[in-house]
Amino acid sequence: MRTRTLSTALLSISAAGMAACGSADSSSTAGGSTGNQGTTASATSSSVKFAMVVTGSKMTPTDKLSATQGQTIVLSFTTDKDEEIHLHGFDYKFDCKAGVAQSMTFAADRTGAFEIEIESTSTHLGELDVNPS
Repeated sequence: MRTRTLSTALLSISAAGMAACGSADSSSTAGGSTGNQGTTASATSSSVKFAMVVTGSKMTPTDKLSATQGQTIVLSFTTDKDEEIHLHGFDYKFDCKAGVAQSMTFAADRTGAFEIEIESTSTHLGELDVNPS
């Protein structure tokens, strides 16, 4: 239930944030580049999607993302300037261009709290918590 409530809140907030930042998007997956399948935030038992907006040194709609081990995570960032966003633990880097969504799809194959930061300044944006299944 907590995930569904969080997903509903993320959907509402991210839709407003994406509209403000533009709708152009590009994406990549752990296996290569693909077209983005949307910018909504939602969760099912097998997957969870997050559409995050980074403005300055703040990430919205939340600084704490939550998933369960075994889920597929679709993580998307739209930034207000060109910068690299780094997801520690999984060691994924999002090469963001201002106003363009950058997405990655990957398996939540490990548990823990993984920092999300602006790579060039080591600015902490939030974390992805992957809980045991």
